[in-house]
Amino acid sequence: MRVVEEKPDRSLERTEGLSVWLYLLERPPGPVNLPNVGEPRVGAGMLQFKAHFLFTPCVGSGNRNAMQIEQDILEIVLRAFESRPVLRGPELAGGLEGTDAELRVHLEPLGLEGMAPIWSAAGGAHELSVSFAVDIL
Repeated sequence: MRVVEEKPDRSLERTEGLSVWLYLLERPPGPVNLPNVGEPRVGAGMLQFKAHFLFTPCVGSGNRNAMQIEQDILEIVLRAFESRPVLRGPELAGGLEGTDAELRVHLEPLGLEGMAPIWSAAGGAHELSVSFAVDIL
């Protein structure tokens, strides 16, 4: 299985895999340029934010077991983040090596009302998908 870093509408035509799409990046409220008061914390100096990702299984059209394969792919994702919800600096790929940064991943339950604007922005239909919020500390 491969991971595709594109909007789900572009990747759903491909063979089996997983589309991971960053659809929202939030910064905590309040000033970000004031010095920390009190004890220094892990990751001090890094800008804290929360990233919201949409995970959508991709199964090529014409596969008669597509629904089962999509559910199996999402089960793998859910189990992976359930067993390991916190990732730390050396375990991360992509520029956070050598830091004390932590990523805390948690399921973000969204109903149809929450998913509708996401799928509208993705330009696709409401497909089987799950949203995770990632706190970067």
